[in-house]
Amino acid sequence: MLYPLGEIGVVGDLALELVFTLLLISGVMAVSRKRMARLVIFTIAAATIPSRLSALIYPGTLMATLGYFFGILSIASLIGIILIEVFREGEINYHRIQGAIAVYLLLGILWAFSYRFVALIEPNALILSTHRSLSEAGSERALMHKFIYLSFTTLTTIGSSDIVAVNPLARSLVIVEALIGQLFPAILLARLVSMQVSSRENRSKKSDLHESTTDHRLNQELSDRQQENLTPFPTRSKQAV
Repeated sequence: MLYPLGEIGVVGDLALELVFTLLLISGVMAVSRKRMARLVIFTIAAATIPSRLSALIYPGTLMATLGYFFGILSIASLIGIILIEVFREGEINYHRIQGAIAVYLLLGILWAFSYRFVALIEPNALILSTHRSLSEAGSERALMHKFIYLSFTTLTTIGSSDIVAVNPLARSLVIVEALIGQLFPAILLARLVSMQVSSRENRSKKSDLHESTTDHRLNQELSDRQQENLTPFPTRSKQAV
């Protein structure tokens, strides 16, 4: 949402990179309790942040390619970790809903980075709708704004971007993103609903089992008391008399 504003100078490149850096740091903190996930995300973040900041200081194809490559790895890792947390067994709460929304937005950013990465490797993989080269779109910032717009219009199936995919790889990326944009919300909603129903059934079973155990214990105590009341008092023997 911030990238299109950068094209008119409202948000600068440094501010956007700081937002992306905070995104990575928050992802690291979110998985800090999981040792393996923490190690993976720390390693990727350690390579991503310097490479992307270096691309701002030293503009060039090589640094930009490395920056977007590590950016793709970091976002994909965050998506995988968040999905594991969203779909784990348990009750559906507000945090899981937030995680699902974050995954959907991260998918748009992931594909935007992927489009830019493909365009850096193959400059003619994507062109402007006016049949001009992407190099005529302006600066790197302006170009990335267009890729963000392309990604989210494809993800939401609006399809009103001014960039056209002409390379088979780029077209495949567009098709996959459009399919994910349609299937992800439906599958996610169905999965969350089924998990909520399953969680309620488990709670109901546990509640019924607890009530059954409590009723059984009360009945047993009542039966024991009745047995005690029916037991005759011991009579004195004749010899004792």
